[in-house]
Amino acid sequence: MVGVAGRSKACHTCKQRKIRCGGEKPTCLKCAKSGRSCAGYQKSHAFILSQYATTSHTESMKHTLQPFQDDGSAPVLLARWRRDRAPKARSQAPISTEEVAPRRQKLHSRPCFPVSISSRNSFRDQFLALFLHEQCPPTIINPTQPGSHRNWLFSLASAASLSPALEHALLALTTARLGQQGENVALVHQSLPLYTRGLRELQRAIDNPVSQCDMQTIAACMVLGMYEFDKCPGRTTDGYMSHYHGAMLLLQLRGAEQHVEGLSHGVFQMLRMHAAFQGLRQRRATFLAQPDWIEKPWAGKPKNSNDLLLDLFLQVPDVIAKMDRSFSLPCSQDVFGSGLDVLQQCFALDKELDDWFSSYQAANAGYLYWPKLSTRDSVTDSTELGKLFPVSLHFPTYTVGETMILYWTVRVLLHTHICFLHRRLSIIESETVHNSEEEQITLEPPETGRVPNESGNIQRSSPNPPLAPLGHQEDWLQAPARSICQSVEYFLDEKLRSLGPGTILPPLLVVGACLSRSGVARDREAAWIAEVIQLIKTIGPSLAEFV
Repeated sequence: MVGVAGRSKACHTCKQRKIRCGGEKPTCLKCAKSGRSCAGYQKSHAFILSQYATTSHTESMKHTLQPFQDDGSAPVLLARWRRDRAPKARSQAPISTEEVAPRRQKLHSRPCFPVSISSRNSFRDQFLALFLHEQCPPTIINPTQPGSHRNWLFSLASAASLSPALEHALLALTTARLGQQGENVALVHQSLPLYTRGLRELQRAIDNPVSQCDMQTIAACMVLGMYEFDKCPGRTTDGYMSHYHGAMLLLQLRGAEQHVEGLSHGVFQMLRMHAAFQGLRQRRATFLAQPDWIEKPWAGKPKNSNDLLLDLFLQVPDVIAKMDRSFSLPCSQDVFGSGLDVLQQCFALDKELDDWFSSYQAANAGYLYWPKLSTRDSVTDSTELGKLFPVSLHFPTYTVGETMILYWTVRVLLHTHICFLHRRLSIIESETVHNSEEEQITLEPPETGRVPNESGNIQRSSPNPPLAPLGHQEDWLQAPARSICQSVEYFLDEKLRSLGPGTILPPLLVVGACLSRSGVARDREAAWIAEVIQLIKTIGPSLAEFV
């Protein structure tokens, strides 16, 4: 055959069979005669991200020739290699070791990816590596730390193969995030067709009984949900909730014992975090709070601090659901008794939370957080009252900060509902005592269960013990809720990139909801929280605008 030496013109099927190909198009005769499917002649292209890239549409694209910076702020550019046509003068003298050392230092000063790039698909791998560097910077998130609910993203980079649904979902997510980071509108728009293709591939995987329960199908649901959280193309939360419910159903279909290690355990941990907050929104516990799902996915392995904290968090929606059922009936002794049982359950959960914090504090050497003077201005500041939160809390690592924010969120939820439940039970108790004082009966032959008092009257004995006063639970607004608000400045720091706003938004929504339900007049605090939430809607994920 006529062609360039060393470059075969055969179809891919004949190349794999290592036989001579006739080169007929669209299918060769060798494949047709043997009954095989001809793979065609299309060459596979590898797109390389380089600081020496160029394009023919230089005027229509901004920042085309900017190299990648150390802070990862330079745009992503897809183009061909630029060939320098000017002849280079060859140096006669050999390069010394002194000249080589600075070059090596310059290479090592570029951003380091948390995983190595393989050769199976350069385009997808490099996009995923850049996304992980932006979403989970190695200086903030340690990919080797066990038990993190983000480790499953790093395991995708080392997977031997990806399903079509997961591959297109990852391409959609990484393209949108990198295009937004580099202010490349064309790249962001390209993510939508990839997302649509990912939806079609996901539907095919779900319709197929073989791939329906595959772990990569659930992972594709999660990645598409992350795209909805990040871009929200439908301008509503329906898409995100659909992916969340779909992933939960597929997870339940697989069973608790199928999520012990690897990608399955990582996706399971991520869904646990989502289910904890979604349970609050739906005001009922999910199946992940059941004993099988609390114990079996670890299969005898020890749990870390975050796992134990999430176990407690997953029980809170069940307490809220029981409280709602208790107060859906008119006030009576039966309601008082059931409400008292829920209150005791809240106290027991609060005691477990105290024990968890003591063990977490003992396991971490040094301070978990410390105060600094706040540099953030707010519309709630005034010359008479000063700043509402004059200090901000800072943490030794992002992981510690995320754990403490989750701990304070559970505290706020428990203490708010304990105060609300105690107030309602106090009203029922006072009404019961008032009614029993009016129902005094003149002395008659004693009946069973009635004993005459000193005045000769018989009173009904209360079937429930008296209500004990509250303690530190009444200070929820001054302790855990205030700590969450004081942590906002740390999580809105630019070094945390997109991690910070997404982490602090759900706890702030919880504090705002508890504040509005408490009945306490805190207009200044409510205005401050509303201002921060509005700021997160502008700089954070697009879904925050519609929450």
